[in-house]
Amino acid sequence: MIITHKIKPLIKVQSPNLNFFQLQELIEEFLHEHSQPTFYQGKIVPAVHLTPDEKNLNQDLQNYLNRHNNQNLNFQTLIGYFHSPEIEHSWLQSSAVLIDLALPKFAHFPVLPTEIRDFLSDYSYLISDKIDDSLYRLYIEEVL
Repeated sequence: MIITHKIKPLIKVQSPNLNFFQLQELIEEFLHEHSQPTFYQGKIVPAVHLTPDEKNLNQDLQNYLNRHNNQNLNFQTLIGYFHSPEIEHSWLQSSAVLIDLALPKFAHFPVLPTEIRDFLSDYSYLISDKIDDSLYRLYIEEVL
């Protein structure tokens, strides 16, 4: 899937100190409870900033979901471009989350077309499972 327009992240995580796998579990659980089988419909909403404290992530997500007292919000998947041998993140492609590698950190991955690379480089919302080198981008889209 080639993304032909820029998207804004609904949720951004900027702390490199988060436990990646705990974050994965929290987001998977949240999306499992609230996602629907529709694909890529509706509008994209602005970002909300999550706390760096993973203990509060569920509450942050729940508060955002309920901000208009609407229990019918849906989340949807976009397919990523890469995989990493260090992390199993196939869950991301079925749980309404897209994680792309931060391109400057991974010279050994295939070279992308310039327009795709330029598109991805606009984003700076990162999470990390290895603070020193393995930075990942996190996007969640809301489908109304």
